[in-house]
Amino acid sequence: MPYFASSQGPVTINDSLHLDNDVAIGVARSLVTPRDVLVLGRRDDNQVVSDVMALSVQSAASIASVGHRLIVKSHEEQVLRSQLVAERNLVADC
Repeated sequence: MPYFASSQGPVTINDSLHLDNDVAIGVARSLVTPRDVLVLGRRDDNQVVSDVMALSVQSAASIASVGHRLIVKSHEEQVLRSQLVAERNLVADC
């Protein structure tokens, strides 16, 4: 499980990214990789939080897109199974 620290100590399940800037900054700093540090190192805390929140929104959109595609594939599979059953019944009747 990831560990996040803010200036007030460890982040707990009772903390909120949206209600406490210190918590948001602590989590945002913990989400970046060493390579990201080079890119984000010149940004202030508010810019880092904004970038991480934007990444979070992009990730959520990507997950929603994958979910939608899975639903479509599942529907296609159901249609194909129905067609297969109908064709098996036709062959059995012959």
